[in-house]
Amino acid sequence: MSTHVVAGDRLREKGGDQDAASSLTGLSQSLLQAAALAATSKQELDRVKAQTAATLESVYASIMAANGASAGAADSTVLTAASTAVQASAPSTSANDNLAVEIKALRDEVAQLRSDNNAGHAQTASNTGAIKRKLEDVTNDSGGDAITVAGRAA
Repeated sequence: MSTHVVAGDRLREKGGDQDAASSLTGLSQSLLQAAALAATSKQELDRVKAQTAATLESVYASIMAANGASAGAADSTVLTAASTAVQASAPSTSANDNLAVEIKALRDEVAQLRSDNNAGHAQTASNTGAIKRKLEDVTNDSGGDAITVAGRAA
């Protein structure tokens, strides 16, 4: 999609061409989709979205001025196109909110895993201490030797 085609339609719409106004929504969406594919960064894509929204708003203002109408009597197609571009240019807070929720869930899971790991290590240390005490009890009588070999006289 060429920006020249979109710009040409926007100029016709500024002149009052209602056919151009009806195609503006689709053309703006196509431009935003092409920009999403071609953008090398999120910043560049956001810039194109903002420019598209600003252009749609200026077209809307021009139509309103040319028709001498108030903002309440605007053509629904132009309003739809402008609101679509404005929504597209707004940062996606729901995606950020979802990401924040996921990160919090991961942090909670890591904290629980640490707690479980520490409890497991404490239990292992306790069991090791119990085994040490048992071995000391068994070998105390023989001076610390676990096995005693006694010879027998022949």
